[in-house]
Amino acid sequence: VPGMVQQIEEYANGRANDVFLQTALKDPADLVAQEKLFLLKNFFNVHQDTMLRPFRRYVELQQLSWYEGDPMDAVSRFSNGDWMDLQLWFFLAWTGITLRQDPRVSSLLEKGRGFTQGDKAQFADAVRELLNRIIPLHKELQEQGSIEVACSPMYHPILPLLVDTNAAHEAAPEMRLPASVFSYPDDARLQVRRGVDLVSDRMGRPVRGMWPSEGSVSTRVMEILSESGVEWIATDEKILTNTLGGYGGNRADAIFRPWKVGNTAIFFRDTQLSDLIGFVYSRWKPEVAVKHFLGELHKASRESGLDKPVITIAMDGENAWEYYIHGGMRFVELMYRALAEDERFLVQSPSQVLKEVGCATLERVCAGSWIDGTFYTWMGDPVKNRGWDHLLAARQAVEAFLNRNHIEPEARDELVDLVLRSEASDWFWWFGEGHTSPYDAEFDLLFRHHLKAIYGRLGMHPPEELERPLDPSIQYGALLEPPMHLISPSITGKQDNYYKWLSAGRVTVQQGFSHRPNLWMREVRFGFDKEKVYLKLESTSALAALLKAKKLDLVLHVVKPTHLDFKISTQEGAGVVIRRAGGEESRAEGALHSVLELAIPIACLSGAKGVSVNPDSWVELYFVMAKRGRELERFPHTDNIVFQLRGEELNAENWHV
Repeated sequence: VPGMVQQIEEYANGRANDVFLQTALKDPADLVAQEKLFLLKNFFNVHQDTMLRPFRRYVELQQLSWYEGDPMDAVSRFSNGDWMDLQLWFFLAWTGITLRQDPRVSSLLEKGRGFTQGDKAQFADAVRELLNRIIPLHKELQEQGSIEVACSPMYHPILPLLVDTNAAHEAAPEMRLPASVFSYPDDARLQVRRGVDLVSDRMGRPVRGMWPSEGSVSTRVMEILSESGVEWIATDEKILTNTLGGYGGNRADAIFRPWKVGNTAIFFRDTQLSDLIGFVYSRWKPEVAVKHFLGELHKASRESGLDKPVITIAMDGENAWEYYIHGGMRFVELMYRALAEDERFLVQSPSQVLKEVGCATLERVCAGSWIDGTFYTWMGDPVKNRGWDHLLAARQAVEAFLNRNHIEPEARDELVDLVLRSEASDWFWWFGEGHTSPYDAEFDLLFRHHLKAIYGRLGMHPPEELERPLDPSIQYGALLEPPMHLISPSITGKQDNYYKWLSAGRVTVQQGFSHRPNLWMREVRFGFDKEKVYLKLESTSALAALLKAKKLDLVLHVVKPTHLDFKISTQEGAGVVIRRAGGEESRAEGALHSVLELAIPIACLSGAKGVSVNPDSWVELYFVMAKRGRELERFPHTDNIVFQLRGEELNAENWHV
């Protein structure tokens, strides 16, 4: 997958980073409570039977992490040495047999406990070296003739749905489609071309073959692949079944040969044989599994009645291997050795087969994927369809913008790249029904973040709906307490009066689906009187120094009553400067010392559009920390701060002695 090739290269050269690495590499003595919670919630997320239980120390750490009620009970049981071991064991559990043969890693596995910061550095060096070998190794093996490298489209989109979402009805006429048709065949063409170009560049020769993402094809996609010079693809036999309307009693004659649509050959995989590897053999002893597989392969060959049946074995995805002992390498090595030594079989790459075997011809193929021959995994339920509706709106905005404006090639390419990333299949995989993980809300948020970034590049406010999760069932990450009384605090930027914010509303961090370490923003107080809305933002360290040291921008995004952005900055001798989008100073008042305090006239919330703000209007907003326009942290993390402006009746409702 070309997008993954990019990620491998970025991690190999140290340009990429993530919260797992940041938290793992930190000295345990410097971990704060939120980071320790992150480790507890995330560093046991491995397949238990193959990746945790084989390692005694990892099991001990898991048992130490169990708690009832308050997770801080478990945090208090961990020593710095325990945290250190957990930081490294999570990554050791993910290593494959190749990396475990590296003395720097095998020595750590043997050591098992009592790890040090030096051990982490040693492990990181070994991983980086392995990452740097992956792409050159594939190139070397291909030059030797041992393998043939194929690729997927650039960011792994479902090509038929990019071409025309109506294609989903070919295999599932009853499917409920999104409100409007998404049809951008040029996007599909670009995903194919960029993917082929990137992998061809890394391999030093043109890529001939492709596994279209999730084995997804249609007649129009085959035309695009043929025009793009893709010589062969592989997909699932269900596509052929749907195309032919059945096999007419001779399945083997249909699937045990390559077919051709236009200039592109298609290999239809044997679903049963492929799924034995993907879903069954992980529970068997490797020797038994290999013997059974060769028996089934020979049985299929013999029963076909063909002189030289071409049997295609193909698997989509990496997820099978974590269920095998040692990542499946023992099984794979035994299988290839057995196939090489068995005179009944000849193992060849698709391009080699096409030199020797003719292709049957198809005029068309029924649109579908390797999963049940349909697109239900990525479309059809309300949440998935809502994602397609938002993607279409953003894509139409880009099209209109590019038709009206000339932009520099570099800026245009960055905008197009954002669109292509937003079309990736995995967003829709995790939306709605069908699949779930501890990170559903993270996928929802990241998808919306990509779309909002597109609107940002266009100089447009994103639709209000993108401020909230696509899936209403997602658990929010903040706890909101409403205001109890009207407030009129003095704006000093200091924690100088306990009572001035006592009756205000409050939003605090609540670590939910994913514990995010290194949070800068931890609490917002909010309230109002008849003339102004008041906000107080507390950070995990001195906010003024944080903004200056990190060169961060703090932005208050107002969603309701209308879209407004207030950029908050400090200037020498000028205190806090609050500017509206476009650069003009606002009438908001602010002070920033240990905390940020803001007073925004209610009349300012109407914006330039003249939206009326009534005494009972709803206000919706959130804060963002950004650097050079890139969002680094949002508060609240997934939802927004929402409250209704009230009058004296609020005081009366909450009056007490």
